[in-house]
Amino acid sequence: MFEMTPTSDIEFLVWLLIVAAIIAMLAKRLRIPYTVSLVLGGLLLGVIQLPILSPLQPGHRPDWLTPDVILILFLPALIFEGSVKLDVRELLRNSVPLLLLANVGVLLAALVTGYLVHTEQGCFAPR
Repeated sequence: MFEMTPTSDIEFLVWLLIVAAIIAMLAKRLRIPYTVSLVLGGLLLGVIQLPILSPLQPGHRPDWLTPDVILILFLPALIFEGSVKLDVRELLRNSVPLLLLANVGVLLAALVTGYLVHTEQGCFAPR
């Protein structure tokens, strides 16, 4: 296992900033929202295994970077950034389809999840 030191923690943060800056430039050039490009960039970084990106690989992540830190620190910043750039007039104009899709989507996801858990209960039962 890779041992984290203060220097490697700083190197990890620098790599994250470099990647975020590159993603921001690509998002601006491709005219897609920054938050969407961050998600796509994260998925892409998870799939490709280049040696230059080794500080971003799972064994090299610092111990302090937990899902709780991401949920408490990074997610609110992304939501705030998305809300600042939100066009309220367009949101109000599209509120009916958005609310319909959001409610139907949550209901459908709950039903599918419940059905899958119910039907696969035999696979997860202790033996």
